[in-house]
Amino acid sequence: MSNLNEGLLKRWQSFSESMKTKMSNILTQKKETEISLNKLMETPTRSYDLSNDRTTFPATQSIDVEITSPALQTSQNTSELTGSGNARTNDFVHKPRLEQNRTLLIGDSILKGISKRGLQRHVDVRTLPGKKSRDIYTRLLTDDISKYTKIVIYVGGNDAASGTSRSVYETLRSTYEALRHQCTVYLCTLCPQTDTDIGPVNEDIQKVCMETGAVLIDCYHSFIYADKTTIRPFYFKDGIHLCPKGSSRLVSTINTVTPIVKSKHTSARELTHRVDTARYSRPPWTGATYGIRDRFQNNGRQFGNRNFQLRGRWSPCRRCGLANHSTEDCRNHRLW
Repeated sequence: MSNLNEGLLKRWQSFSESMKTKMSNILTQKKETEISLNKLMETPTRSYDLSNDRTTFPATQSIDVEITSPALQTSQNTSELTGSGNARTNDFVHKPRLEQNRTLLIGDSILKGISKRGLQRHVDVRTLPGKKSRDIYTRLLTDDISKYTKIVIYVGGNDAASGTSRSVYETLRSTYEALRHQCTVYLCTLCPQTDTDIGPVNEDIQKVCMETGAVLIDCYHSFIYADKTTIRPFYFKDGIHLCPKGSSRLVSTINTVTPIVKSKHTSARELTHRVDTARYSRPPWTGATYGIRDRFQNNGRQFGNRNFQLRGRWSPCRRCGLANHSTEDCRNHRLW
């Protein structure tokens, strides 16, 4: 028993001595590391290797110490931007301008009815009532338009009304030459007007687009019927300025060439509601019976409820003008 205790005691003593040796070695290494770091901190003009992102300090006998210096990385990036190898340069760094995809709609009072609410966030509208093509050209040169990558121009109506339409071609061509290096230029043909003939101006606009790189937006044919007559419901009583419905048509025409309208995400429930509303709604030409309900209106049981629901949307009845049934199911045609 005594021999066993002596063996355990010897093992414990050897273990404690080895632990003391290891601890002393660790403390010695720590002190040497602190001394080397203090020497490095006291030397401000030490040369660093700028080719790497990390600064390597001289190694001690047993440990290699690597410290990442954020200040050194910042100075290195600054020196690379300025083209200088000096990490302590104080020169101003020019940051590249971020290209913004913005669109500008500029023109005379025809654009006054366009609401900014329905347009995209990057679209701006500037209206200059009563101004001619030369005035808009001057405005584009004086204003800051560096943030726009697309410019849509609607101009020429006041030139045609005042008899100075001959200068539209030269002005638009000069406008394109001044803007073509920094943005894409869109030229809109004029909508029909009752006070003057806008045909020559539209020909000049088309000619400018053919000879240059300007993009043509054909607004004229969106406001006429197939027989070349003007769609008057798109205008106010003066026959010149566009009503809200006409402004909506103008925006839709421009949107087919360059997107400016907000995209609508319609849910399936809203789409179903719209289809049902359109199917069971009455047209405005039903006369005095509009809004009156009787046993034959909106009641599918009179001629088969299931068949009425499964049918697609049909044309208005040719006998009474209602849209809630077909001509074959009209009550005026029944024999019972």
